[in-house]
Amino acid sequence: MTQELFRTFIAITLSSEEREKISQLIKTLTVNENFKDLKWVKLDNLHLTLHFSGNISKSQIDNIIPALNNLTDAFQSVTLNATALKLFPNKNHPKTLALEYDVPKSIQEVHETIKQLLLRQNVPVEIRPLRLHLSLAKVQPKIGNFPELDIDLSLYQLSAKDIHLYHSTRDETGLIYMKIC
Repeated sequence: MTQELFRTFIAITLSSEEREKISQLIKTLTVNENFKDLKWVKLDNLHLTLHFSGNISKSQIDNIIPALNNLTDAFQSVTLNATALKLFPNKNHPKTLALEYDVPKSIQEVHETIKQLLLRQNVPVEIRPLRLHLSLAKVQPKIGNFPELDIDLSLYQLSAKDIHLYHSTRDETGLIYMKIC
């Protein structure tokens, strides 16, 4: 009998006020001709991924939850500063339009702790450095010229205080992220 697998990730959740700020940025960007064909992320799906854990079993999830809860209970809120609006992973092969954020030492430490927690559950982890970013839109293969935008990035400062494990599914309307813990 095959065990059901769940597509999961661990992420920093945005507050409703932060979602509203990002919503205003998206409204500003949608009027730009270069961004007219982008598929914008649903506001409820906005998050900053710390680790993509991929397809994991219910037993792995059950083992991750207590350790993640202990980590998040001890986690102190930290301010994240937006550093750039850019194409990810890069402008030559763009997949998303995103706000990139700095990675304070405390977030790097949480990232490493989560990596160890996942490895203990035999969950593969990415070895590349953490690039903290907030995906705003899916990019079509040809975005055209990426415009120079005069955006005050300080308006999009975030407070990292809530870290959660999510289950990702898809339906006819797109991706749906459900908080597990």
